[in-house]
Amino acid sequence: VGSWNPSTSSWQILDYSDAYFTLAAAPDLNVSSFTASVSIVVVGAAMQLTANVNNAGNGTSAASTLRFYRSADNVINSSDTQIGTSAIPALIAGSTTGRGYLTQDTGPVGTWYFGACLDVVPNDPPGNNCTPSPVAVSVRTQNIFANGFE
Repeated sequence: VGSWNPSTSSWQILDYSDAYFTLAAAPDLNVSSFTASVSIVVVGAAMQLTANVNNAGNGTSAASTLRFYRSADNVINSSDTQIGTSAIPALIAGSTTGRGYLTQDTGPVGTWYFGACLDVVPNDPPGNNCTPSPVAVSVRTQNIFANGFE
């Protein structure tokens, strides 16, 4: 039911219904944090990548896959070079799990960005399933700290 209010030049909506709405529970998986064990690495040397996955939704998620990527730019997505995966179990609402990945796939000399993306699960809103802030790692041909000089 509505009526025109000439003093405010607007419609006034009066709701006398007894309508109730139930919102379906849905997961919202995201990569809540991402780190690399180094900021400088020699080509082919090992480095540890670590991601925390959070279910910020109000429903339990299905199991998913966390995919680790190397990128030439600071936007991580599925078109980047995939360097590894880790299984993520179903997560209840509000829970977090961490995953580490040890890699020697540094890429060639240059600055590379590392991050992770989750496969979208049913009822999970797309758009926030990848690392929002990838980690830059400088890849070099030799260890400039080998003689102990910094």
